[in-house]
Amino acid sequence: MSSVGSSISEHDREFDLVHWARSGEALQTLTYKNEVSILKKAAKMMSAMPKGGENVD
Repeated sequence: MSSVGSSISEHDREFDLVHWARSGEALQTLTYKNEVSILKKAAKMMSAMPKGGENVD
């Protein structure tokens, strides 16, 4: 995964820390159930995508 714009140093003041992480690491780090649920859904959707990252819609 890579950034496509801006910089993580320009994150919202509401966050203490912003960094890129693989989904497994993020699942161990997240503390809110709704964030965990969203990440799990996103990971499932991404794993169903073709390897080239192209959307099949």
